[in-house]
Amino acid sequence: MGTSITVSNTEAVTMNTLEDVLNAFEEGKKVRVVGSTKMNNTSSRSHAIFTIHYNDKQNAAKFNIVDLAGSERQTKTGATGDRLKEANNINASLTNLGIVIEKLAHNCVSKKNDFIPYRNSVLTHMLSESLAGNSKTFMIAAISPADDNYEESLGTLKFAQRASLISTQTKKNFSSKEAYTKELLG
Repeated sequence: MGTSITVSNTEAVTMNTLEDVLNAFEEGKKVRVVGSTKMNNTSSRSHAIFTIHYNDKQNAAKFNIVDLAGSERQTKTGATGDRLKEANNINASLTNLGIVIEKLAHNCVSKKNDFIPYRNSVLTHMLSESLAGNSKTFMIAAISPADDNYEESLGTLKFAQRASLISTQTKKNFSSKEAYTKELLG
């Protein structure tokens, strides 16, 4: 399902040790956009994706660590101006992610192969391999214990329930040279 997408203001860094990876992760957290709303003084104003491409002589792997900004209701956050634009962008990408998750879950349950609209948002396009490719995917859904966040928490739980219906199958990828050699050696 190879996806190639470019995102502005991103940086690729070569890392050789676990310490390098942890330092890069910390640097990424420093540039994360947060802002104050009525609900949260340090509200995430965008999603964050930290991607690690691992390569050694025998293996290659890609790890996406994703922290999604939560959906927002303008009436609860009091968002206006730039904060409202950010909230609208967050909500639109989460809506598209929900549609992709719903369609993937439907395909898994019904054994169909209906079209999945990954390209409807940058987020779903970037996560297409993780969502339904040759991958293992884990999700942690965070909810609020506060009574006044009941609807948001319920929405998150329903989203996680749909996502749990998706099944992916992993297999080792071989380059054409490796596959040819394996075939010859039989």
